Amino acid sequence: MRKLDGKIVRFIAHDRKYRSTPYPAVAPLDTKLNIYVTGQHADPSDPDRTGFLTQEEIIGEIEVAPKARKAKFSPRIDQHTTVLIIHNKPYDCRLDDKGIPVNPKDYWEAQFIIEQTSLVAPTEAKAQSTHKFYLDDKEEAAKLFVSQADEVYAAQKKIHEEANVSEYSELVMALNLSVQGFHVDWRPMNSNRLKEVLLKQAERDPASIVRIFSEQGKDLIFFSQLVEKKILARRPDGYYDGQKFICSDSTEFLRFIAKRDNDSSVSKWGRLLEEMKAKIEA
Repeated sequence: MRKLDGKIVRFIAHDRKYRSTPYPAVAPLDTKLNIYVTGQHADPSDPDRTGFLTQEEIIGEIEVAPKARKAKFSPRIDQHTTVLIIHNKPYDCRLDDKGIPVNPKDYWEAQFIIEQTSLVAPTEAKAQSTHKFYLDDKEEAAKLFVSQADEVYAAQKKIHEEANVSEYSELVMALNLSVQGFHVDWRPMNSNRLKEVLLKQAERDPASIVRIFSEQGKDLIFFSQLVEKKILARRPDGYYDGQKFICSDSTEFLRFIAKRDNDSSVSKWGRLLEEMKAKIEA
């Protein structure tokens, strides 16, 4: 099953100049495969292209055979064919019950267009300034939206069901040290504001929240507690235990505590934390 099969898709002009003027595209030569990228071209690395056209067939050096195979790739696109990429035009890529395109011209033009990766982005979100169009695939967009919504729901569910109110500050502290661009002064916040911070982070980056509730997350919370209690000192170049350099960031901390040679340091830190907690509770 190829990406566009069974769908009606549109290509939206990312470059506004082509919202009123079609873009004339011709097949580029893939120098690695030594074949023109027509959408009908063969590619040994792609099993969905088994039986597709060879370079000799594309350029007309040899006839496409047998007749059934020739009919499959009709209308044929060669190195001289100009395909107009038309903003917001519906391209019918549906197939009949025998797997034959309902509208062969639409089908092969769309297959050509989606292969022009320097011109056409696979989604709006991935469109760069160099792209002139992006694929507007409503079904794929809906699938992506649902998937992302499920990820957010799963992350927020962990906050609602697995975190005690007393743990909110620790979770935020751990995020401060482990998520790039996340910097929240949690000290003046009450529990509702802390929970708001966590829920909003779940919307922005659900994976970071899921991670903080994992086994690895426990180690990140441990790291943040050590820094908060000044058992590990933060300096411009990283974190120190006295004069001993431990790590430059949370990733290196995880590597540090994973080494058995460092078990004595980890045990010492754990004892110091427990002693501090006992003094507070006494």
